[in-house]
Parts: sequence; structure tokens; C-alpha cells
Amino acid sequence: MDADKPEVHEEHDSPPSLRATIVLGRPEPTEAQEAILEDLLADRPGWVLETISDDWPPDALARTALEAGAELLVAAGGDGTVSALAGVLAAAGADAPPLAILPFGTANDFARTLAVAQIDAALEALDRADERLIDAIRVRSIEGTERFVLNVANGGLAWDIGTALDGEQKSRWGALAYARGALDVIGAPAVHRVAIQVDDQPAQRRDALTVAVSSGRTCGGGLMLAPTADPQDGVIEVTLLQDVPARTVASLAARMRLGAVLEDDAIERFRGRSVTVDSDPPMRFVLDGELVAESQIAFDAVPGALRMWVGKDYRREQALDG
Repeated sequence: MDADKPEVHEEHDSPPSLRATIVLGRPEPTEAQEAILEDLLADRPGWVLETISDDWPPDALARTALEAGAELLVAAGGDGTVSALAGVLAAAGADAPPLAILPFGTANDFARTLAVAQIDAALEALDRADERLIDAIRVRSIEGTERFVLNVANGGLAWDIGTALDGEQKSRWGALAYARGALDVIGAPAVHRVAIQVDDQPAQRRDALTVAVSSGRTCGGGLMLAPTADPQDGVIEVTLLQDVPARTVASLAARMRLGAVLEDDAIERFRGRSVTVDSDPPMRFVLDGELVAESQIAFDAVPGALRMWVGKDYRREQALDG
């Protein structure tokens, strides 16, 4: 972040009459979450609740809310719900309303970056309405599909871990489900021969277990993947995990859960505004917590893609003391 350039953002009280749509993600909310939603709707007559279903996925609900004139979208769910709404808002352009988060998911990783991962902080953010321009990452697959990522596109080993988990495990273990799932797959992970090109630099060729492309700082429910990531600087952070033994992977993951790991022989980091990943075999990615079958190959930063409400403890630069 440029220390000589003051950060511009807006902060104002959120009026109860603001027209807002809360998009509730699956699974069904807990009793405590239901109580929170009931209180919000009772105190804010301009707010409505919509629930994701097979017939009404989050992006469809978001587009319908925009057509109805919503002045705020609230993602009441995890990273997948947040990302789906963010993608619609980013595609809608500068006139789109802001996005806020109620952290009802398993990992809530981008909520951590925005300092709204705790429910009290998230509710306070709804009152403070501290608005920032937040970056997104435009992702393109081999098959030609495009979508937006808000937090992280995590490929290779992360895909294997994701496929080892099911909804019951996530509900039972919460954020720890990701660490538990890793135990099932790190013993024999797939090795990818990758060529990574950042901006116009020469491609870097490596044998890798994981390539993660991120704008947020954490993944897997709090693992500090990219401690220096700034979701407002227009730069993509790339973390490459080399072909190392399982015990090295486990040790590194444990340390990343405890705090920032800036340097390690097992990882390499790259930064830029555009990234391409050529992998043999093709690498599949988890996009903001959602398993995607296509193999992703190109990632481009979209600076200031959408407006989001942040918590009072939000900082653009993560403290590096763990």
C-alpha cells in the first residue's frame, strides 16, 4: 500500500429504511442464526430474506434483488455464498450496491480478511456501513468459462482435500473439517508439472502439489495462506507448494494455522496483476470454497470490482507477528 496516498472510503450509519436483501446460504441456519435474522428483519423494515435452493441459486437471487432495487446485499453464509453474490455485483459495474457479510459458513475466510468473521463484528459492521472498494479475480478455464473469485482459487492438493469432505463433516467439524480432510490425502498427493507466468515475466516451471491464487489472506478456515495480501491493491498473490514429503506439508500447514509464514523452503510466492497456470496433468481448483470441475488457467486482478462493508478492525495490511 502506498503510504503517501490516503485511503478513501465512506463510513456512515446504516439507515433502518435501507432496502436490503439478505441471501441465506445452505445448510439451514442454527437457532442462534435464525434469531439474528429475525432481529435484523424486525428492526429494519426495508430488509427482506431470500433463501438459496436448487431452483434459486445465490447468483439468481442476487440478480433478482438488483432488479427489485436493493440498495444492499447481505451474504448470510460462507465463502461460496459471498463469492456468488460478489460475482454478480462485480459484473453489474460501478452502480451496483454494496455487499455485507453475515459469517454463517464453515470457513468464513474472506470475512476474516474484512474483520467480520465474528458475528458481533459483522453485526456492528451492518450498523457502521464502513464501505471500501474491494478487488476481485477474474478466472478463466481451459473450457472458456469465466467467473469471479473474491478470496482464493486453490488448486491441486486443495481440490483433493475438498473432494474428501462432505456436508456432514463440515457441519460436525466446522473449520477443522479442512485440517481433518487433509489427513486423508497428503500421504499420496498428485504432483503437477506447472508453468506459471506472472504478468510479462518468463514462465516459472516447477513440480507442485498446490498453486493458490488469492486476494484474501486465509483459506480452509483460518490457515494463513497469503499473509501480505491486500484486497485493495489490485495485485494477485500466488503461493506455490512444491513437491515435498507429507510430513513437510503437515508441518507447514500447522505453522500457517498458528500465524504468518513469510518464507519457507517448501513454498514460493509470486505477485502480479495477471497469472497463467499451465499444468500437466491439468489442475483443478477450489474457487472460494466451491469445487469446480473445469481446469483454471488464467487469473486477472480486477481492482475495485465491488463495494463491501468491513469491520472496525479491518486493516489493509495484515500484521506479521502471528
